[in-house]
Amino acid sequence: MNADDFGLSASINEGIIQACELGIVRSASILTNGEAVDDALDRALAIDQLGLGLHLTVVFGKPLAKPDKVPSLLFENGEFAKGYGAFLKRYLTGGIKLSEVEYEWERQREKLSEIELDHLDSHQHLHLLPGLFKLAVRLAVKWKIPFIRIPRENIRIKKRGSSVIPAKTLNFFSAGKKNCLLNNNLKTADNFFGSSFSGALYKPAWEELIKAVPVGLTEIMCHPGIEDPALRSIYGWNSGWQEELNALTDPQLMKEAEKHNIIFTNFREEL
Repeated sequence: MNADDFGLSASINEGIIQACELGIVRSASILTNGEAVDDALDRALAIDQLGLGLHLTVVFGKPLAKPDKVPSLLFENGEFAKGYGAFLKRYLTGGIKLSEVEYEWERQREKLSEIELDHLDSHQHLHLLPGLFKLAVRLAVKWKIPFIRIPRENIRIKKRGSSVIPAKTLNFFSAGKKNCLLNNNLKTADNFFGSSFSGALYKPAWEELIKAVPVGLTEIMCHPGIEDPALRSIYGWNSGWQEELNALTDPQLMKEAEKHNIIFTNFREEL
């Protein structure tokens, strides 16, 4: 059970910590250019059961590198693109320099130099792009980070999520990438779920999901948080942070998961 965007804001941090201490989250991915990343690190280090990974990013917010080192990654006001659309447009027309992505991602890893990381993933899954995926694999080997997310959603439930088309797109870009990891002595979860319900993994979906989780290591992506009107106004996302948190800490759902022999863990414990 992995929570994304740890460090984005104090409200997201609080939601992730509550989901760990009171619920079923056992893993989180740190967004190093988030406004509350230092708070996230301080709080995470006090919780032994929370595994940590790096949430690589080239969208939203400012880079950690100096602007003159990553000009191809900058858009308005010296910031990253405000979402994957603008980034993809520049990427597909050859405007993104992979050497600059590498330089920036190295700075993001340096921000977490004192942290033992067990996985890599990325903001809006952009590490799946062909050149970026090869780079992420090479850096994971260099940094000795054993797991990389491949968001190929292979668990089906009857309830239809609000992000089905994006999920199918991610499945397309995920094809064949597991073999690349194996060839580099890297790992990924056996199963994945969450992209079709991104930001909306509420109790009704969980009630079905608990019964559908297959044997093996399954990564379930979630986005818990405390409702934050200011954060919502900045990003315009429709994420149901509070609703996800409510589900992740629901005693009834936790009991039901136990009945189905589901063990909540992190990547570190699977090494």
